[in-house]
Amino acid sequence: MDESELSDAEISAMLSLGSPRVSATTWEPPSIEESQPGLPQLKLIELIARGGMGAVHKGSQTSFNRPVAIKVLSPYVATNPAFAERFKDEGRAMAKLSHPGIVSVFDAGQN
Repeated sequence: MDESELSDAEISAMLSLGSPRVSATTWEPPSIEESQPGLPQLKLIELIARGGMGAVHKGSQTSFNRPVAIKVLSPYVATNPAFAERFKDEGRAMAKLSHPGIVSVFDAGQN
């Protein structure tokens, strides 16, 4: 079975147990140079963190010259349609919130 056939519960269990199939040590996010062409509206500055579920980069939204965090899912979870849809739903819900203690969502996409 490959990761695209895993249920959300299986992925969560594997992540919480540090499974070698889905973990921070098995996935290397693409370099800034590899990722930048797919995100022309953003400037990637540096990798902040990575884990089994994805990576977060410090960046800048060039059109408004504002700092942003760019979250990228690892292929292990992004290829699971249920997980990818849950990630999109989370982004939509977060975009509706406005509070000083909550990160604002400006955009979401797929490439």
